Amino acid sequence: MYRDCTAGMWQLWVVWDETAKKHMATITTKLSEFPTGMRAGEVIICTGVERSRWIDLLDDLEEWAQANGAEVMQTLARKGWAKALPSYFMSHVMLEKRL
Repeated sequence: MYRDCTAGMWQLWVVWDETAKKHMATITTKLSEFPTGMRAGEVIICTGVERSRWIDLLDDLEEWAQANGAEVMQTLARKGWAKALPSYFMSHVMLEKRL
């Protein structure tokens, strides 16, 4: 993760609660391009506490991906994330959203 973030291949997003001075989540993303030329934003790692307090911030990641030419947002995730991301659909264990 360190190598890919410092090399500019991945982006590191940190959710911080300034009031409580508490780390809430760490997320890494990257942009990928399919052989067809379609671009995707990918959430590689997403981990944290009190997900309900920061899950709406994923909208910002989707906007970032779309601004960088992505047509879809994808993540490989545990099945439990499917309930937390109802606008995504389950394709095998891949969760994907059209942007």
